[in-house]
Amino acid sequence: MNNFFFFSFLDNFERISDPEYIPSTEDILHSRKITTGIHQITFKVKVPRTMGGGVQEFRMYDVGGQRDQRNKWIQVFEGIQAVLFLISCGDFDQSLGEDPRQNRLQEALNLFRSVWQNRFLASAGFIVFLNKQDVMERKIRAGKHIVDYFPDFEDFCNSPQEGNYFDESDWTKRFIQQKLIDITREPFKRNSRNNIDYSRRECYYHFTVATDTSCVRKVFNDVHQMILHQNMKLMGLL
Repeated sequence: MNNFFFFSFLDNFERISDPEYIPSTEDILHSRKITTGIHQITFKVKVPRTMGGGVQEFRMYDVGGQRDQRNKWIQVFEGIQAVLFLISCGDFDQSLGEDPRQNRLQEALNLFRSVWQNRFLASAGFIVFLNKQDVMERKIRAGKHIVDYFPDFEDFCNSPQEGNYFDESDWTKRFIQQKLIDITREPFKRNSRNNIDYSRRECYYHFTVATDTSCVRKVFNDVHQMILHQNMKLMGLL
């Protein structure tokens, strides 16, 4: 269990152990179960008039992220219009359960690269949630520093930036975001049957916490924009 949530559990132990206890929305959002296999979720959302009105049906696939689950992903890659990728910024000081030698954040960055460059997702837009900002900030206040795990953070801090004020939490999240941006700009091998310019794909970034319910609205707005752009490209308008 992540220490942040473990101590949160202890802080609320008396309330949770009450025989009349009913989980709050925050309790439910703090709960977690490891995803295995592939789960399809279909739901309909009413589209605001400002976005065209009507009802939009979404099909979402929730996939297990552990190494032994990733070979199953290919089953649902084809035809995907948008990828939601969650990366835990609070894991910068942790190692993988499957491989204690590998840093969790570095593993997530490597995984993002492989998904971004997958030929079956060549036309899909990406929405990246840099999640667990609260956990990351708490660790930094407790004396953990990302530079101890990613030495190039020091060079990033010495690069030209707006303003001179140093907020370690802010610089840390921007550093992780820049890592992702750099991956999207890397050269890639074009597939002879699919000559798509990856650099023109939409990729949106959001800094979030685990209990941020506004993520749903952010996802809807981003996906709507991506589908609109993809349809306009198909019609030759972009």
